[in-house]
Parts: sequence; C-alpha cells; structure tokens
Amino acid sequence: MEDRRSIDSILRETLTRHRFLLNTKIRAAQAPENPQPFTLDDLKAFAASIPTKDPDLKDEVQNVIEAVETGKAPQPPRFNTPESQLLWGAGLAYVKLN
Repeated sequence: MEDRRSIDSILRETLTRHRFLLNTKIRAAQAPENPQPFTLDDLKAFAASIPTKDPDLKDEVQNVIEAVETGKAPQPPRFNTPESQLLWGAGLAYVKLN
C-alpha cells in the first residue's frame, strides 16, 4: 500500500492543483504591495473548477455562495468530502479577505 503522505502521492491527488491555486490567490490578496483582490467572481470560478464526481457539490456551491453573500448558509454545511472541505475553505478565505 502506498504512503499517502509521500510528496509524489500528494502531488498526484486530484485536488492538489486546486489547493495550490487557492493558496496562491490568498497570498496574492494578502501581498503588502499591490494586493490582488479575491473577488466573489474569483470564488465562483474557483468553485466551478473543482473536479468532482459528487452530484451534490453544485448544491453545496450555492450554499457557500449564499453564506458568503448574506452571512448565513441556507443549509447546514457539508464537510463530508475533500471537495466540499476545499470549497468551504475557499469561502472562508473569501470572507476573511473581504
């Protein structure tokens, strides 16, 4: 059985690129000189680009978007998949940066 903690294994995981992309967006928004905003459109584009086989992720995207726009999620957050965890992490990052 392969060690999931090895760097090669981590880099092969489907969501790794998206985790790096989110990290890059957060760092760019926090840059002391010439910060690049992390906008709602950026969050929506990021959410739409998350690869998934979970048919419920689209509903969770709407849940996150409404939560960041109004301050309240219409449905309890779902953290049961890596994709939904990444999605909520992106939503929380958006709120913190804006």
